[in-house]
Amino acid sequence: MSWGTITIGAMTLGETDSIDDKVNANTGGRSVVLAGQEMTFGALTLEELRAKAEDLVLLMDRELPITFSRKTDRNGYYRVVDAGTVTTHWEGEGAFFTWNLALELIGPDNAVSIESRMTHIVRANDHSLVGQRWHAPAIGALGYATGTSVPASVARVGSEGTVTTYLSIPAVNPLWASPVGSYMAGRARVRVNGIERSSIRLKMSGSDTWELDNSLVRISWVGDALRVSTWDGTDWRNKDWAVFSSSASRVTSWDQATVLRNLPEMVGIRLIKAVATGGVVYLDLMLRRGSRFVEGYIQRSVSADQLIVRLVTAEAYTSNTGYQIATAADANGQKFVAGSARSFTGHANGGVVKASTRTLDFFLGIEPSGAVAGDVAADLVQQYIAVPNEQTGVVVR
Repeated sequence: MSWGTITIGAMTLGETDSIDDKVNANTGGRSVVLAGQEMTFGALTLEELRAKAEDLVLLMDRELPITFSRKTDRNGYYRVVDAGTVTTHWEGEGAFFTWNLALELIGPDNAVSIESRMTHIVRANDHSLVGQRWHAPAIGALGYATGTSVPASVARVGSEGTVTTYLSIPAVNPLWASPVGSYMAGRARVRVNGIERSSIRLKMSGSDTWELDNSLVRISWVGDALRVSTWDGTDWRNKDWAVFSSSASRVTSWDQATVLRNLPEMVGIRLIKAVATGGVVYLDLMLRRGSRFVEGYIQRSVSADQLIVRLVTAEAYTSNTGYQIATAADANGQKFVAGSARSFTGHANGGVVKASTRTLDFFLGIEPSGAVAGDVAADLVQQYIAVPNEQTGVVVR
């Protein structure tokens, strides 16, 4: 007999035959207790097993879509109210952990709506830009509502399907719905050493490989450069960016890394580098669901003559208010876009330079081939200026 699977957010666990189902006599709320076992014997690597055990116990208080491959009648949105694991590791032989989750049923997908609680912040900027409020729900979202008016939108084709990004939304909390099985499609995600993770403040080193991805943009550190990859409809296309903590000091590796945020609507990572002459440099990278660009912020503990993020391979560009754009499309029909909320100097290769400073904010992305309204560079800088800080909640209809 083969086992089924339980998908809890982005995590997949083995599905056992039993399920403990109760109704609270005082509140009328329905609770479900699940238990199971994960092991390395012919199934997981030790690193994968450790990652699952660490992520599972950190799901506390999360509201998540949960699907069962065999008990499909239990599919729905749940809140994690208790989580635990017990790990056994026989050195040199194998390991396993038993797990348990206590869940509170919020409702099946036909009985709930998703509320995106938005706090749009206009970045302080030196360009007199007012920003464009935008938001992207999950791929396949239904009934997107922002009040009595329907906002404009742009369809962005990603590696997992088409992401609809809504533009110039009013100052309300959008409501939408999603089939429970597709809620995670087009999500922002973080992978460490090839394993997608569900938690933050993971055990990481500066040498670990990592990747941020929202199906439109993929961010990684490759060799000595920050790689920004974009999906062009058929494949990922790469542009490499060099990072400098001073005009003479290119950062080629990082001493430490930590995941700052890890939710379907946004992921973030912090990279840390000790400076040989004293002090430390931080590079924060954020990627939001539905975004065409990565957001970056460099901080240095002591002032530098220059902070720089520039293309490794030079491209001609045109300067505009708050951003640069490649003068001509590359072989894949894409034009790089880079900019900052603050005043900056353009680098000869293409990129942003800030002199006599401790901080530099920036964004890096592309204007796609055949860009339409919402995807042109002038729109992207406005979307960078209006920061869509989002908290997603599941509410009963």
